[in-house]
Amino acid sequence: MKYSLLHRYSPFSMLKAWVRLILLFALTGCAIPAALEGGPFDTSTPDRAEQKTAPARVHWGGELIETTRKEKETCFKVRAYGLDRYARPWKMGGKNGEFMACIAGFYDPAVYEPGRMLTLVGSVIRAERDYVQVAAETVYLWSGWHGRWQHDSGDC
Repeated sequence: MKYSLLHRYSPFSMLKAWVRLILLFALTGCAIPAALEGGPFDTSTPDRAEQKTAPARVHWGGELIETTRKEKETCFKVRAYGLDRYARPWKMGGKNGEFMACIAGFYDPAVYEPGRMLTLVGSVIRAERDYVQVAAETVYLWSGWHGRWQHDSGDC
């Protein structure tokens, strides 16, 4: 008598195998990029930053509006959005104002173009009614949505 693969395994063992496979794929998803860890971070948003009395270390992100190259630094004007659990900007969370973030070094405006999403870690150095400036320590550029978010280096 010939046995097929389906006759050899009970429906319960097949179900367990499928559950394990699904869990494996679910648990290998994105994590917070190492460059963006290192809290604690202030929980304020750019539109509420002027209410702070002391400089705050922040973890903000959003959509690039403009990238400006200066002599020794690059500045990004960003429309802020809340971050999801992986530190990705989340447009569905609503806008949280705008901010300017500058970081030492050259970041190519052709790569850091308007519409791209980024997340950064830095310190608020100036906060006024309509202007918030951040001295960025780390800038993390997201490449977009392709079934899931991906970082340019393929980390996530």
